[in-house]
Amino acid sequence: GITMVRILSLVPEPDCPCCP
Repeated sequence: GITMVRILSLVPEPDCPCCP
């Protein structure tokens, strides 16, 4: 997800709400 790993996020994965 973009929230967890913005650079390594190549797939539209559900970003965890726990991570800022």
